[in-house]
Amino acid sequence: MGLLDDARKNPSVDALYIHIDAQTPIKFVESADEVSWSSTTMGGGTTITGAPTKHPDASLAHELLHAKLKINGYRQYGATTAMHHKYRAANIIAQMLDNELQHHRMYSEFLNIGFKAEQFYNDDDIKSYRKVRRELKAMGQTTAREEFLRAFVTVIAPGGAGTEDERIKLRNFLRARCGKNTWDILIGIENEIAGWVAQPSPDSGSVLVNIFRLLGGYDSTWIGWTADSFPANGIFVGQPFTLQQATTWLALHAH
Repeated sequence: MGLLDDARKNPSVDALYIHIDAQTPIKFVESADEVSWSSTTMGGGTTITGAPTKHPDASLAHELLHAKLKINGYRQYGATTAMHHKYRAANIIAQMLDNELQHHRMYSEFLNIGFKAEQFYNDDDIKSYRKVRRELKAMGQTTAREEFLRAFVTVIAPGGAGTEDERIKLRNFLRARCGKNTWDILIGIENEIAGWVAQPSPDSGSVLVNIFRLLGGYDSTWIGWTADSFPANGIFVGQPFTLQQATTWLALHAH
């Protein structure tokens, strides 16, 4: 029996699979080379890549919920155009937050299906907190706040293998390492995410703009669905600019 068949033994997951497949036909790819599951939903279809795991039904449900979120109006702002020296960071942050925001939005439904918090991510999630703590030990108050954000999204990520006590200890350790100004920004970002999760609209454009504004230094940034959809399918952080202006700036300053 294949991985997909095994995952669909769970009646709740099978029902969700049928529901999603009816709206965006699913192509399932089983790969022994991957270490975690992944999915894409675009062009009217969904492709899910599965990998060996202890809980195939939970992993399939996770990817199906990603697809459901997109079907229901969630837009992926994974492309950026910028006219500042943080242009590379802007793209990394946008893509990182895209995945994290989806997790915050779909976590409660994952639990409602009947899964446990520790089944929300892949099998090696048990190492996540230890990895973040090691990284934080090499960081200090002069470290860029973007680096602390990368650690912080793991600390506030819903579910996972870590206990609540471990989460609190890691949160306190991060706070001690980053300094008050950065910590205040991170708390502001956490509040922005919580507010977005509570609102009816699944569009994440506004919360992403607010997060970039809190980080500072991203005023001349555009975030959008795809790079070739500039500027129509996206939103500016700060004043709008043209593609010609961005191209000229990058030609002079990018290296």
